[in-house]
Amino acid sequence: MDEEQIAKFKLIELAEKLGRLETFLPIFRKILADIGRTTDRVGFSAAWKGINPMLNLCGISIRKSPERITSWENLEWLEVLKRAYFRSCNQVICMAPHCTECGECGSKLADGHTCEHKDIPDEYSN
Repeated sequence: MDEEQIAKFKLIELAEKLGRLETFLPIFRKILADIGRTTDRVGFSAAWKGINPMLNLCGISIRKSPERITSWENLEWLEVLKRAYFRSCNQVICMAPHCTECGECGSKLADGHTCEHKDIPDEYSN
C-alpha cells in the first residue's frame, strides 16, 4: 500500500468507528450515569468486564500506563545489565528520559540531540 491508500484506509476505519461509537453513545451515557450503583452492587471488575466488550466493538481500547520502575529489585537481571550498559549515565534506576537509540540521559528520540547509536552486545540482548 502506498501512502495515499493507507490514508484512505484509515479515514474509512475512522468513519466506521465513529458510526459504531454514535450507535453505542446513548448506552455508554446510561452506563456511566449508573456506574456508582453498579460498582456498589457488583464491584469494579465485574462492571469493567461488562463494559469492555462494547468498547471493543467500537474499536476503543483502554490501557493503564505502565508504572515507572523505581527500584532495580523490580527489574529482571538482564534488564539491569542492559540499562547499566546502554544508558549514557550508566544508572539502572535513573528517572530522566533516555533516548531509545543512543541511551543519552535526559534526551528523547528525535528531540534534536546528536544521536550516536549504541549497539547492545549479544550477551545483554534477549
